[in-house]
Amino acid sequence: MNLTEISKKYPALNKVLASVLTVDIGNTFTKTSTNVTFASRVSAVTKHGSRATGISNIIWNGKLFTVGNKEGKLNMEANKYMSDHYKLNLLNAIALSFKGETKIRVRLAVGLPAEYYIDHSIPLKNEIKKMEKQTITINNVTYDIEILDVQVFKQGGTLSAETMETFSYPMLLLDFGGGTLDVSHWKYEKDEFGNKVLGMTKASSFAQHGFEPTIEALLTKFNSAEGSDGNYDISDAIEFLEDNELPFGEENVLQDIKDLVLRPYVEKAISSINSSFKPNTCKDIRIIGGPAILLLQYLQTEFIKTEPKLIENKNPQCANAILFAERYKELLVLEYLDGNKEVAATNVERK
Repeated sequence: MNLTEISKKYPALNKVLASVLTVDIGNTFTKTSTNVTFASRVSAVTKHGSRATGISNIIWNGKLFTVGNKEGKLNMEANKYMSDHYKLNLLNAIALSFKGETKIRVRLAVGLPAEYYIDHSIPLKNEIKKMEKQTITINNVTYDIEILDVQVFKQGGTLSAETMETFSYPMLLLDFGGGTLDVSHWKYEKDEFGNKVLGMTKASSFAQHGFEPTIEALLTKFNSAEGSDGNYDISDAIEFLEDNELPFGEENVLQDIKDLVLRPYVEKAISSINSSFKPNTCKDIRIIGGPAILLLQYLQTEFIKTEPKLIENKNPQCANAILFAERYKELLVLEYLDGNKEVAATNVERK
C-alpha cells in the first residue's frame, strides 16, 4: 500500500492522513512519528526558569510545569496514562510535532507494552478521548489542541503492511525500551481457507530487561572512572554514548565501560528471549528502541545464525512511533476506500 500515491489521488483523504501523529511516551523518553524526542520528565513549578534546549515551560489548567528537564520526575506506573504527568508529555509532543500550527486537530496513535495491552488498551483510549479539547501554553505560545480519534497499538508488536514487505520470515522484532524489552514473532501461517497469511504469532514483554537501570549503571561507571569529576548526569551519559567519546581518561575507557555493562545486559536479555522464542528458526531479526544502535554489536555477537539488523530508513528511537503512524494511516485508507465504494454503489443504484 503506497500511502503517498493514494493520498495524491484523494485530496480529502490526504488531509485526514496529515492529521495522524504517534506519541510514544516511554519511561525515559517521549518520541513521536515526526522524530520529536524529549525526556519524559515533568516538574510542577512556582515559576519558569530560563528556557534551555529540549525543555518546555508550560502553563496548563492555570498551573506551571516544565517538561523535559533532567530534574523532573519520571512516571513508570502501568496506569501512568491516568496522570497529569502523562497528559503533559502527550500535549507537549503534539504541539511540538505540528510545527508552525497553533490550532491543531490530531488523530492520535499511542502504544502499550504487550504485557499491559489487554488490561490497559481500552482504559488508555478512553482516558485520552476524554481530553478531547485542550488549551496549553508552551514557551509563551498558546496551542488549541483537539483530539479527533485515538488508536492504541502494541509496542514491539505492530508493523505496517508496507514495512512488512521489507523483511524475511519468520522474523523476530526486538524493541528495547527504558521500562521493558518487548519481543514479537512474525510468520506466515495458513488460514481456514488454506491461504498463507502473515501475522504475529507471539508477543512478550520483559520488565526485568528495561534499559533504564542499565543506563544508570553506565552513569555510575562514568562518574567513578579515573579522571572523571563525578558530577555527570543521565543527559551527559547519553551524550557520551551518542558521541562515542568521553571528555576524560584514556581512549579505551569508554569501550571498556560499555563492554563491562552492556555485554552482561545483552546476555541476560537473550537468555530470556531464548526461553520464550526460537531465534535460531528466524530468517530475520530486527532491532528498534533508543539503545538499539548501542546494543547492535553485542546482539550480533550473540545471535550467530541470523544477524540482527536495524530497520532501514527509520530512526531506531522513534521506530515504534513511525510504525504506529504508518499502520494507523493504512487503516484510515482502507476505511476511506470502503466508504467511497459504498457511496459509489449507492449512486449507481439511484441512476
